[in-house]
Amino acid sequence: MFKRLSLHPKLVAVVDTLITLAMLWWLNGMSSKIVLALWFVFRLAIWAGFIKLMYFSAGASRARHFLSLLIFCAGLLTFILFTEWTPARLLFEAIFALFPFFGFWLLPASEAGLPTFLKPHSRLSFMMCIIGLAGIFALVSAISSFQLLTSVSAWVWIVLASLVATAVAGWWWFEYGLKVDDKFISRLAIWFVMFLEFLWVILILPFGYMVNGLLTIWCWYILWLLMRFNMTEEGIKWRKQALFLVSNVVLFVGYLLLAVKWK
Repeated sequence: MFKRLSLHPKLVAVVDTLITLAMLWWLNGMSSKIVLALWFVFRLAIWAGFIKLMYFSAGASRARHFLSLLIFCAGLLTFILFTEWTPARLLFEAIFALFPFFGFWLLPASEAGLPTFLKPHSRLSFMMCIIGLAGIFALVSAISSFQLLTSVSAWVWIVLASLVATAVAGWWWFEYGLKVDDKFISRLAIWFVMFLEFLWVILILPFGYMVNGLLTIWCWYILWLLMRFNMTEEGIKWRKQALFLVSNVVLFVGYLLLAVKWK
């Protein structure tokens, strides 16, 4: 019976949003780590069930959708749990509800809608991964700042976060059409070492965990983009990227000077 069941993406989007709101309400009163772990597994299980039972066109990937939700949930949960300022927490909760909603809503209900919806859906999945990575980077910083799980060395979390950052980078290079060859593998190795060092440095800077997460993902995205262009046949067209790079440097410095509260 379940093999013949094919839920409409828009129906799944609405039902899943209602479930998400209920789970966010449940999350607000949670204090046990075991219950939190069960909450996380339950949230993923519901998504997995919907993805299994709903209609997916030939060009859409169930695995990509689920992995994007997994990274998104793991990272954004950090911001929700560690944020005490109510407006910011409400913003993160809204993001937690809206992004999965549009992730399901944008999926085409037939093959005819595939060309129109597939590219926006892919970009949304990438954005969800970026948000999730920001939360994962912030989590590593929070563990260090708040002296959580002191029985585990900080280097364990740095290595794990670097592995996740590398895996996501390689995954989306592949999604954007880059071939997995020796050059691809060597760039992944460089990426891992680079972020291993970057996360180690960011932890000793006088910033809070949220700032560390945002700064790290900012650098991650810019470097990911440049390395993606570097691995194409055309290479990096520096003239085209000049405005992008200069504007990001200005914003980066301005953010550090004006928006960041130094410890």
